[in-house]
Amino acid sequence: MTEKCDASPITDPGIRIGRALFLAKHYHDGQQYGGYPYMKHLMDVFHSVRDAHPEDFQAQAVAWLHDILEDTDCTLEELQCFGSEICDAVDALTFDPDIETRNIYLARVRANILALRVKIHDTLCNLNACIQEANYNRAKRYSKQLAELLS
Repeated sequence: MTEKCDASPITDPGIRIGRALFLAKHYHDGQQYGGYPYMKHLMDVFHSVRDAHPEDFQAQAVAWLHDILEDTDCTLEELQCFGSEICDAVDALTFDPDIETRNIYLARVRANILALRVKIHDTLCNLNACIQEANYNRAKRYSKQLAELLS
């Protein structure tokens, strides 16, 4: 997608969340997450964030975008229309094992309250999926990650 955002950030919460959903659908189209379409995972995280924080429209937008830089060819430049807080949170949520350890990544997430809020819900959704699938080794990993996020 070569479409760039306008210079001014989207301020209307409904339009912002709709744009985030649009980009998530576009970039994650055809991808799988745990044997399901990727959008199922993003939808689970979005609903978890929305249910817990119904007035936090920035976190709801980040929920749709939290994996977009890590798992697609979307660039941070393409997210500029969401404003610096959302861009900073999505950037903080992007893990690159080639350049950082998991501990450094989680410390960066904890340092950004918006990223932390979404990562907690992402981790809870992953933990729930592991328990439903009886994948207890992965469940242990997500339980440990949740404890690290909350420390």
